[in-house]
Amino acid sequence: MTTYSRAGIFNYKSNSFVWGFGGTYDTATTLNFLGSMTIDAPAALAVAAVSLDSATVTVTGTISSTARSGAIVTLPVPVPPGEPQPAGPVDELIAAGAILGDARVTFAGSVRSQIEGGGTIGAFSALADAYVTATGVMISERGFALRTQAAAGDAHSVTGGVIEARAGECAIMVEGRENSFVTNRAAVLTGGDHVDGILATARVDLTFSGDRVAALANSNVTVTNSGALCTTGDGIRAEAQGSIEIRNTGRIDADGIGIHVRDIDGTDGTGRANVHQTGVLEGGAGGIVVSGDFATSVIQVAGILKGGSGAAILTGASADTILIGAGARVQGDILTGAGNDEIRLDRSARVSGLVDAGSGNDSVVLGNAGYVVDGGAGNDLFQAGSGRDVFLYAAGDAGNDQLAGFDLRRDKLAFDVGPLDVRVVGRDTLITWSEGSLRLVGVASPDLDLSANWIA
Repeated sequence: MTTYSRAGIFNYKSNSFVWGFGGTYDTATTLNFLGSMTIDAPAALAVAAVSLDSATVTVTGTISSTARSGAIVTLPVPVPPGEPQPAGPVDELIAAGAILGDARVTFAGSVRSQIEGGGTIGAFSALADAYVTATGVMISERGFALRTQAAAGDAHSVTGGVIEARAGECAIMVEGRENSFVTNRAAVLTGGDHVDGILATARVDLTFSGDRVAALANSNVTVTNSGALCTTGDGIRAEAQGSIEIRNTGRIDADGIGIHVRDIDGTDGTGRANVHQTGVLEGGAGGIVVSGDFATSVIQVAGILKGGSGAAILTGASADTILIGAGARVQGDILTGAGNDEIRLDRSARVSGLVDAGSGNDSVVLGNAGYVVDGGAGNDLFQAGSGRDVFLYAAGDAGNDQLAGFDLRRDKLAFDVGPLDVRVVGRDTLITWSEGSLRLVGVASPDLDLSANWIA
C-alpha cells in the first residue's frame, strides 16, 4: 500500500477543473489530509483517491468549495489494446473509489459542498465493501450530504455532528448490494422538496443516475439512530429483500413518514421487518409504515409515536406483532392489515386512535386507557382492558371472535350488521349474524340485557 500525506492551508482559484489532492492509482492507496482547503472553481474534487485495489481517505480539517460539479474520472482498470478506458463520475468533494478492494473515508471537521446532485463525502467499492465514518459539520447545498456504496458487498456508515442536505434524495445515502449498516448520532437536517434523512437500501445506483439495480435476494439493512432527524421527506427509509432492522432511540421529526420500511422483492414473503421505537418519532404523513411482502414484522414502541395525517402504525399482509410498551404514547391509528397479527398494549400505554388488526386470525390485548377496536374479518381473540373499550363490527366482518374481559358497566359494542341473535351459551353470551359471531367470555345470565351496551 502506498500512502500520501499533505498538511497545511490550501486555496485554489481556477476557471477550470481543480483536483486539490489525490488522483487515480493502480495499487492500494491511502491519502491523509490535515488542514484547510478552499476551492473556487466550476468543477472540483478536494481530496479523492480512485484505485484499482483499495482506497482509503482520511481528512481532518476544513474543506469548502464553490464548484457546481465533480468530475468524470478515468478508471484505473486494465483493458485490451485499442479499447477505450472506462470512466465514471465522482460527485463528492471527499471521495474514495475502489474497484477490487475496500473503499474507506474517515472525516473529522467541516465540509461544505455546492455540487449539483452531489455531496460532501462518498465511498464506492465495485467488488468489496465501502465505509464512511464522519463527524463534524457536513453541509451540501445542492445534493445529498454523504453516500456510501458497495456494488457487490456491504456498505457501512457511521455519522456524528451536524449534517445538512438542502436538495437531492436524502442526506445520508447508504447502498449495500448485500448488506447496509447505518449508525447515526448526528443532527440531520434536510431542506427542499421531500428530502429524506437516511436512505438505506440494497438497490445500488451503479450509473449514478438515480436508476438503481434490483436488490439481491437475502439482502439486509440495519439502521440505528440515536441522533436527531428533521426532514422534509421521510425520516428513515429502508429497502431490502431480506431482513430490515430499525432502532430509534433519538428523535425523528419528518414531514413525510417517520420510519418507512419496504420489502422490495414483492413476491416471496420470506423477509423480516423489526422496528424498535423508544425515542420520539413524529411523522407528518405517517409514523411507522411497513410495506411489501415481508413474512413477519415486529414493531415495539416504548416512547412517543405520532402519525400526523397518516396512521401511527401501518403494515401490510405480513404476520405482525405490535407491542406498545409501558408508558408509550401513540397518536394515530394502528392498522395491521391482512395476516395473523398480534397486538399488545401495556396497561400504562395510551393510544389515541383506532386499533384495527384487519383480516386474519388476530390476537389483541388492550391496556387500561380505553380503546376503539375494529373487529375485522377472521377468527379473532380480544382481551378488554379496565378502560372503556368499544368494539366495532361492520358488514364483511366474517369470522368467529372471542372477547374476554368485557364489562357490562363500561364497555360498548357497535354493530353495523344484522339481524343479530343473542343467546346464553354456558357461561358466555353468543352474538351471531349472517357472516360471523362474537362470544363474550364469562358474560352470561338468564335475564341478560345488553341494550345499554349497544351503540346505534
